[in-house]
Amino acid sequence: MSTTRRPQLHFTLLLLAYYCSTHIAANGGNGTTVQCLPDQAASLLQLKRSFYNPNLSSWQHGTDCCRWEGVGCNRASGQVITLDLGDRNLQSISGLSPALFNLTSLRNLSLSGNDFGLTSLPRFRFERLIELLSLNLSDTNLAGQIPIGISHLKNLRTLDSSYNIELYFNDPSFQMVVGNLSNLSNLKDWSITKELAMDRGHIHSSFSRLRYLEKIILSENSISGNVPQFLTDFSSLSTLDLRYNDFEGQFPTKIFHLEKLSLYGRIPIWINNLTNLSRLYLTRNNLQAKWPHTQIILQLTKLQGILLKSNKLEGTVELDLLSGLKYLKLLSLSDNMLSVIDGEYPFPSLPSMQYLYLASCNLTKIPSMLRHQYEMEDVDLSSNSIDGVIPCWLWENGKNSIRFNLSHNMFTTLEKCTPLNPIIRSLGFLDLSSNRLEGNLRIPLISRIFGGVLLVYSNNSFSSITPAVDIPINGSIKLDLSKNKLNGHIPTSICGANHEMLELSYNNLTGPVPSCLIQHGYVKMLKLRNNQLDGMLPGNIGEGCMLQTIDLNSNRIEGKIPRSLSNCRSLEVLDIGNNHIVDSFPTWLGVLSSLRVLILRSNQFYGSIGSLTKGVAARIFFSRMQIIDLASNNFSGNLHPEWFEKLETMMSNSTSEGDVLAFQRIGSSNKLYQDSMVVTFKGSDLTFTKILTTFKMLDFSNNAFDGPIPDSVGNLIALHGLNIFT
Repeated sequence: MSTTRRPQLHFTLLLLAYYCSTHIAANGGNGTTVQCLPDQAASLLQLKRSFYNPNLSSWQHGTDCCRWEGVGCNRASGQVITLDLGDRNLQSISGLSPALFNLTSLRNLSLSGNDFGLTSLPRFRFERLIELLSLNLSDTNLAGQIPIGISHLKNLRTLDSSYNIELYFNDPSFQMVVGNLSNLSNLKDWSITKELAMDRGHIHSSFSRLRYLEKIILSENSISGNVPQFLTDFSSLSTLDLRYNDFEGQFPTKIFHLEKLSLYGRIPIWINNLTNLSRLYLTRNNLQAKWPHTQIILQLTKLQGILLKSNKLEGTVELDLLSGLKYLKLLSLSDNMLSVIDGEYPFPSLPSMQYLYLASCNLTKIPSMLRHQYEMEDVDLSSNSIDGVIPCWLWENGKNSIRFNLSHNMFTTLEKCTPLNPIIRSLGFLDLSSNRLEGNLRIPLISRIFGGVLLVYSNNSFSSITPAVDIPINGSIKLDLSKNKLNGHIPTSICGANHEMLELSYNNLTGPVPSCLIQHGYVKMLKLRNNQLDGMLPGNIGEGCMLQTIDLNSNRIEGKIPRSLSNCRSLEVLDIGNNHIVDSFPTWLGVLSSLRVLILRSNQFYGSIGSLTKGVAARIFFSRMQIIDLASNNFSGNLHPEWFEKLETMMSNSTSEGDVLAFQRIGSSNKLYQDSMVVTFKGSDLTFTKILTTFKMLDFSNNAFDGPIPDSVGNLIALHGLNIFT
């Protein structure tokens, strides 16, 4: 199966397969499902009879009610857990049928958009539906008192009673109901309208107890007075709808400090009255407007920063209009529906900028204004339609550790600079991935490196590389040339640079792995998977080894694993699967206390995996392992119980999460190199952008093991994938 399939889908399928296998085992292994229980079907049919001319043709006596429209069941128990009758034009003059409340396993109930003829909700009975997560009674033409029983639903996450103009709180009062609801720590969403939450026309103060709400809809009420200050304490709030009311007074501006709350609509025209405004940060909202309207912000001449990323703005932006913003240092228009062009040229006097973010802005050329910017620190022109040559002048400007992102464009050539390798005064990040670049790549000379530099050239068509030399010793390089068309041997000159990370996977490289890449002490991440490398792995690895990740999967490497690899005390990932290695099981790797991932599949390993020695040191052997893949080798013998007793991480069901493979930050920037990993399980390649500490897998299949499966395997309760004998 292709390794390019979406990692989330693969992860879901793996969990599903694992769940199904354990679930079937728990039910005797017959894999059967239970049909709808007779009492559940009877209650549903009684509910159907309470509607006038119901359009529920599949609801027939003698059939499996779990297959009826709008009905969902727990297939292990036959209990109805979902009933969705929303917007089916059902009518009832007798109100909610008592039979509904016999479905005590319901988790999701929707009756919205039907007509209950102004009948009242039952005073009691709702408390029987204790499993409810979601209750939708919106637009049902119900009337009367909101029953106290709803406030007893301790698992409720979503409650929608909106658009029922005759519903009210009296006995019990809104305050009493909210008093109970304040104990519902799961309630996230409450939509109410038409005087439900009113106290003499104001939002009732009891509402302040519901500070865990994520969504509040109070539109189309007749609420007056001030918007209450207590809403500013709702730290999880992402939606607040107060439309069509009669609020007055000053709006609590602290509401805009709520991190999850999004704005939508237009930028208000009155914003141009804020003549001293220096920063306008409106990233990741739902602002919808044409640029000519949004252009009002250009009248705010003291602006230093404009952040409008990830909205729904559209239209054409001419960069020459920035000439009036002489203090502007930061402009972000990325991820909208805008088209950015130069405008009038030559440019009038432009501000001296430091940060320019124009990703996904329909650019067809590099903005000419960059040629006249000498203080730039961060430029993002990714995901546009820029083609042709990347000019030399682009490298000549900028301050310390400038960062360029030109990925996902259509560049074809790097301009030949003088000298042959372009000289960059200082660079922190350069991403040219996913373009149409080809031929020989000359790695740029960087005269100053502050901390480290990440160079990403992946997903192009480069056929060879000329590494830079004389890299300053006070910095390091992380180089990604994966998924190109590199061929021939890996040049030994690449060892002249201080490569902290070297990613050359998915190319056509041949020959042995240069010894300097493993024996030298500065490489931390070495990824050479899916090439045609051969020969034996270099030995004589010194105690200064800093390797954290070694990925040599899918090559032609032979011989044995060098025993000196045990000097790599920081090693977390060793993947040498799909090679021609002939060796016994490397028990000696157990001393590496940081090792989490060991993949030896599809080689020629042989013999027993052995029993571990006794003693204090042995207790830590492989204790942090979360992925062990020994599949498709020639291992034999019994599986020793004590071996599995060492796998402490696989016994822990902790919910803590952490990145095993996410690389460190690049210098002082916020850029992260996101490592990826391919795990094969039961014939499927699962691609992850990062491995969380919660993911654990064990695969010993397609070997010659014999004897019983040790009982200690049953202690590995945190496994997401287990395959011992196939």
